[in-house]
Amino acid sequence: MYTTTASLTEHRDTVNCLTFSDDGLYLASGDDSGIVLVCKTQDPSQFDRYYFTDSVTSLLWIPGTKSLYAGLANCEVHYLSLEDERVYQMDFRPVGYEEMSPALQQLNQISCLAFDPVHSWIAIGVGVMTIVISIRDFTKNKYTELCTITPGRSNNRQLTHGQSPKALSAEVRSLHFTPSGRQIIVTTLEEGIRCFGIRDLTEKWRIGSHSYRIGRSALNIKGTLIVCSNLFDGFDLYDIETRSYICTLPQTSPEHINVPLPVLFVHDNQEILIGSAHGKVQIRPIAENGGDTCVLDHASDIIQAIAYGQIASNSYIATACSEKGSNTYVKLWVRSPMAKQVLQHPGVYSYREVSPLSQSLPKYAEGPFHGRGPLLKDLAVRG
Repeated sequence: MYTTTASLTEHRDTVNCLTFSDDGLYLASGDDSGIVLVCKTQDPSQFDRYYFTDSVTSLLWIPGTKSLYAGLANCEVHYLSLEDERVYQMDFRPVGYEEMSPALQQLNQISCLAFDPVHSWIAIGVGVMTIVISIRDFTKNKYTELCTITPGRSNNRQLTHGQSPKALSAEVRSLHFTPSGRQIIVTTLEEGIRCFGIRDLTEKWRIGSHSYRIGRSALNIKGTLIVCSNLFDGFDLYDIETRSYICTLPQTSPEHINVPLPVLFVHDNQEILIGSAHGKVQIRPIAENGGDTCVLDHASDIIQAIAYGQIASNSYIATACSEKGSNTYVKLWVRSPMAKQVLQHPGVYSYREVSPLSQSLPKYAEGPFHGRGPLLKDLAVRG
């Protein structure tokens, strides 16, 4: 049974992404206004606030560090560390991005980030492209671009211009490295689930989408199961080993709300945590008609951002609402072996502002990026 431990109300716009650090000690959240908040899971009254120039669409913690990457709608990726006041920028805009219409630019934003611990590779989903870079030294920001995977499987970032479509059928929705790290699984909006070799750029296999479209997806730790929100009637489960559809875990959404919902494997990959268009976030067993094991109630709010983490024997879930403006919140939930008192969150904070530091791109950085720059950061002082 999960209980609420805190409700954070510092965001003023839709929260697009939530993620716990791999040790569960920190929670990061990013919103449409370009703000990233990083708080301690067990003391959310203390946090750092980062300001960015566009909507934050994806966040990725680097395992074993206090560092994370923030992907923005304008195709920038920013590296930040809780141990360093500097913030570094990498630019992944497609060729001709500045000449695109606003509608086409909106279709070519960073949609997701993924990390491969075997090789220290990071994958970035930008429109229809999957870009893989190698990070050799996080603290010195050394990186090399390994490949760019496009629908035509050619190493080319040039996109077709002209009249802006309403959607890109091959838009990257989620990315997952296979356990070996040598291949990457790409779930696309309308072209199913595709697996590519990172070195040779060849398509290894493909699974057609059972329900036509995919919103978000999650891969279990063994790389044998993948579950996808289907933008229709629930979440489709697939067997990677047999390349086959297993079942659909149904979830009915209001007819006027058709949004991509997040999904995660939780509890040793035995259950899945799914977002909601009607406020009922569910934890469900991986079985057709298995029933709900737990419901986290958010009234009728849209929950498009979720995260799961663990600290010792305690399991934590974070959820965040959409389209609530100044009433936006992030809720923190905990399940522990022993009942714990719900924490009261005072909501009183103070900050000191850090002046930006001028940084230039180091000579050892490789790849067609346009430099890095500092951003303002608030360092929290317990209020």
